[in-house]
Amino acid sequence: MHTLTWLLVVGISAVVLANNFSNRLPEVNTADFLWNNLRRSLHGLYKALSFMQRNVQDLNLDAVIGTVIVSGQFKLLLKHHEHLRQPGAVNDVLAQIQALQQLAENVSNEGRVVVEQAEPDYYKKIGSILADGFWELDYNSRNLDYSKIVLPESDKDEAISETDSDDCLSELFNTGPVSVQTHPCNISEKCWHIMTKPRYQLYSLTHEIFYLEIGQQFGCSENMEVMVQKNRQTSIDELQSSLCANVFRDAMIIFEGMFPDDQQDLFMEQITLCGLLGFRDFAQPEWLEPILSWQEESGCYKATVDRKAASIRIKREEAVLRGRCLAHRTTVAAGALTHFVRHIFETIIAE
Repeated sequence: MHTLTWLLVVGISAVVLANNFSNRLPEVNTADFLWNNLRRSLHGLYKALSFMQRNVQDLNLDAVIGTVIVSGQFKLLLKHHEHLRQPGAVNDVLAQIQALQQLAENVSNEGRVVVEQAEPDYYKKIGSILADGFWELDYNSRNLDYSKIVLPESDKDEAISETDSDDCLSELFNTGPVSVQTHPCNISEKCWHIMTKPRYQLYSLTHEIFYLEIGQQFGCSENMEVMVQKNRQTSIDELQSSLCANVFRDAMIIFEGMFPDDQQDLFMEQITLCGLLGFRDFAQPEWLEPILSWQEESGCYKATVDRKAASIRIKREEAVLRGRCLAHRTTVAAGALTHFVRHIFETIIAE
């Protein structure tokens, strides 16, 4: 897209979102509508997890991250709403969530062994993020601040490569080459600049959020706060809030563009990662139907176009499974559906 056109589209979207978002996506929160969407989300998630269980021997590391996320988030949901366990529809839903949590945990446990054997170098480098409980990010549901939406610095697709992201993660874990190893939670100026710079877009934005989430969960918050102060930033939470506001900007453009085939994977990754931080804005009712419609009867998600011709990046972490199903696309779909289940469930019990 021509630079001027791109900036115009993004600029108009940002202004509309900040000032009149409530009029763009009408709320449809009738009880029947919510319960129907909850049931469909649970069923879609069951199908995706069942597919991954049947194909666990072929899963890669990035696919298992998704099942660990589902398990961790549902553990928290069950913990926070244990008091609702009494006969009735809500208790039935909690029982389904518990069954899905156990299924996700089983796939994660089996997948962890498979990945360690199949990808030993990669597993050694960043396999810590597959640890049981690692993705139990416990954030209250909250709203985005649309005033944080800004224009991206250019129309360049990506500013962060997957190699950059992995190298900065291995720096945190102290699992890089021996020549650069120092201590866990080491954060170089170079990596901090790359992974927190404003005005990115697309996958580069989700890489930043992924990095900050992992740093906090790995126990690096103290060192991260030091970097925040050194770089005259406000706080980790403010960084995440700003990044997710701009991820939402990108997600809205994908939505307005009728979900281009080569951006569906990114769209579900956006929902997953910002959903982990509690942002309920990523559970828009208009977004659930397309996600469910992309799912195959087997439970997986396939490429809908020629990936070599249309992908906006070379996705190292994508693995082609049985029936031309895609591991990363299926696992980010599971993550996105997990966010929908949480948000819809919380909306139901609050009414």
